[in-house]
Amino acid sequence: MENKNVKIIQLLVRNIKNIKVVELDNLGENPLIQVTGKNASGKSSLIDSIWYALGGQKDIPEMPIHSGQKTAEIEITLSNGLVVSRKITEKGSYLTVTGERGKYATPQKILDELWGNYTFDPLEFLRQDKKDQVGTLLKITNFNPDKKYLESISESNIETDNPIEIINQAFQKIKRDQQEIRKSIDLRKKSIELMGEVEPTEKISVSGLFNDRRKLAEIVSDNNAKRDILKLKKVAYEANEKKLQELNISIEKLQNELSILKDEASRQDKDLSLMSKEISNEFEKIVDLVDPDFTDIDSKINNADSINQKADQWITLQSLRSQLAEDQLIMDSLVEKEKQIVGYKDNLVSNTQFPVSGLGFSSAGVTFNEIPLEQCSTAQKIQIAVSVKIALNPDLRIMRIDDANSLDNDHLEAIKEIAEKNDFQIWAERVDESGEVGIYLECGEVKKIDGTPIKKSIDHEDDSTLF
Repeated sequence: MENKNVKIIQLLVRNIKNIKVVELDNLGENPLIQVTGKNASGKSSLIDSIWYALGGQKDIPEMPIHSGQKTAEIEITLSNGLVVSRKITEKGSYLTVTGERGKYATPQKILDELWGNYTFDPLEFLRQDKKDQVGTLLKITNFNPDKKYLESISESNIETDNPIEIINQAFQKIKRDQQEIRKSIDLRKKSIELMGEVEPTEKISVSGLFNDRRKLAEIVSDNNAKRDILKLKKVAYEANEKKLQELNISIEKLQNELSILKDEASRQDKDLSLMSKEISNEFEKIVDLVDPDFTDIDSKINNADSINQKADQWITLQSLRSQLAEDQLIMDSLVEKEKQIVGYKDNLVSNTQFPVSGLGFSSAGVTFNEIPLEQCSTAQKIQIAVSVKIALNPDLRIMRIDDANSLDNDHLEAIKEIAEKNDFQIWAERVDESGEVGIYLECGEVKKIDGTPIKKSIDHEDDSTLF
């Protein structure tokens, strides 16, 4: 049994919701089956019955049986030779799946394997949240970002294998780094702004100034010592001079002591001569002495704290400017990395093979011609949803379109071409009272097919097993 590209070739529905009885043959060659009629004519009931038969008990509503009837029946003949028959009573649902070798012991399992994770309704794609829509889209494309490359750019360990999250985590890491460095830049700029105008100033060593002052004080002390020696010698000179005067007076008074006094006077004269020389020598030592001016050094000492405060501000300002420059370099690098990631993502998207030209995605979700999917027209959304579901490539190649009323003839023709190209069978429900389009229903029965009246009686045997 070949389970590839399986479609419905025959359908029998009896007493399902608004359907009384419908039997359809030769369905396999038609890629677009339109079910038309007035409102409440049984259009949805007919298409729902396909889902009830194939999907299982969980998909059957609480009251699926046509009003006034006790049982309902659905029989579907598939192109792979399987015949699916489901009988519904008030007690439950009974399923039979028959193939070349007879009835299958686990009929629902056979259908589930054929059906897989695929849904009958392509508009289910439109009902997904944005994240799941992107996830569905990725399943059918070759979008595969290089995780190690993005880790190297973002300098991070990306702990996911989800293609979108790989890019998002790298991008978010760069954004977080930018935010942190931006805080640092703003803080440094604010600090620099608060400092105002700061003149370039070198720090002064207060201890050095005190050493210089001590040396100057030593010079003054040495000079004063020399001056004191001179003063002492002057005092001694004056004392000897006075004594000489007294002696001269004594000589005049005491002629008898003249010789003695002359000798003594001679000695004193010699002493005075020697002292005079010493005084001359000492004077020569101090004549060129200049006491240093303490004004400048004292001013520097007094202003040292103020100068050093300015110097500290200048050093701080230079440091802030240097750190700001480093932060700005880091920010420039992060901006460049952000561009790399965005460019890499854009390149991946541009090289991704989407089922519809113009389809793509961004951080906001799926887009079509760069417009968010939710902003597209209903017709565009339906066409995209159909193409996405086809690209999932299920074995059972049937799907439904509930809101085909929003599709004009051009869109219907485009969907038909897509279905035909991909060997799909699409069941589309439309309100149309002309009776000239598709399978036309009235009061739960087929009245016309493409404008041709139909009259058919059905007597279907009950042959099923409990599911």
